[in-house]
Amino acid sequence: MRYWSILSSVASLSDSAVVSAAEVSPRDPPEVVILTIPRRFFPENTTCVSVVAAGLSGVLLRAKDPTGTESSDSYTLLDNSFKIHLPLLNHRFNMPPGYLGLLDSPMGRYRYMLVELQPPINVWEEAALVCFSNNQWDLKLVDYPPKSRPFVPNSVIAHAERLYWVDLSCSIITCDPFENKPTLTSVHLPLVLKEGSVSVVELEKRRCFGASGGKLCFVDIYMDDKEYEKQIVMWSMELKGSLMNWKVEHVTPYKKVWNHASYRSLELPEDLPVIAALHFIDPNVVFLYLEQKEFLFGIDLRSGEVVESYSYQQPTNTLFSGHFLQPWTLIPHAQILHIDDINEGMSSSEYCSSHSDEPESPTEMEEEDQSDDDSSEIEEGECIF
Repeated sequence: MRYWSILSSVASLSDSAVVSAAEVSPRDPPEVVILTIPRRFFPENTTCVSVVAAGLSGVLLRAKDPTGTESSDSYTLLDNSFKIHLPLLNHRFNMPPGYLGLLDSPMGRYRYMLVELQPPINVWEEAALVCFSNNQWDLKLVDYPPKSRPFVPNSVIAHAERLYWVDLSCSIITCDPFENKPTLTSVHLPLVLKEGSVSVVELEKRRCFGASGGKLCFVDIYMDDKEYEKQIVMWSMELKGSLMNWKVEHVTPYKKVWNHASYRSLELPEDLPVIAALHFIDPNVVFLYLEQKEFLFGIDLRSGEVVESYSYQQPTNTLFSGHFLQPWTLIPHAQILHIDDINEGMSSSEYCSSHSDEPESPTEMEEEDQSDDDSSEIEEGECIF
């Protein structure tokens, strides 16, 4: 049973009318899934399709309009069986992808909400949450907490019935959009960078925020120690009463990684990597990427050991960053909290191998039997989500 996969944010377009099951099936990390989507889903002039978000409810795709603005882009929802797609006609989104998130509802599968944060023109005004759920649009006005500096989110994270908008330079904004009157709460990152001191590209190379092992974690992989040597630092977010605090979980010098036998056996250079992704199940593992070698690998921050590795060529000509990969969650958040083997010292690879032969439920077996075909017809629909 697979709990999650790493999904490329860049999708491929195909002239085929169907989606091959082999091209959309989840894979064991660190292997990356690159979705291949029929071109007929999007306008004729579409040349670039990206994955905005993915969860239990499905995958949200965005087709960039090369001649227009964000409001003229096309959006389509695919369920995770890839048999039904839902075009979002006359959508009300007008911000870049970093403002738009997909949150699975606690009410169950196929219940979800798409939410775009639209900041006010003036900081003393209210912001808008543009919401889409159950085939209906809703606009919720909320107080906007960022007052002292511009807030420009790099991504949106869904976790435990909340959305988190993440500006990797300074802070996080979070709320429960299912509430009738949501409240935006702002949380500073454990290390706030001076405004404008680091470019967006550099931020997404060195920093990452996301869910791992049922908790929220923040990683900076270019931290300096007292001897000005680079090291990887991970914090976890702790909720104490109404306050959110940060706790240091790991401090791992690169020398510890480079000198480990597992790294040396791969004959990799002692080059600083790029942050790729957090391990969705194991909070002790992060995935890093060496651009010149086109090599993706996971390290255990406790020991510096390379526990997983994969040759990966990015499907674009742009510089790699964590912006191009995202977790594809295949189990509910509540189930993650019951996976205790890893926290008791078992590595992620040991955990996966020890659970690979678990008996499946009758429902899961029936679904597998029905999906043995090499390809699946995809129909247009409105009611399954």
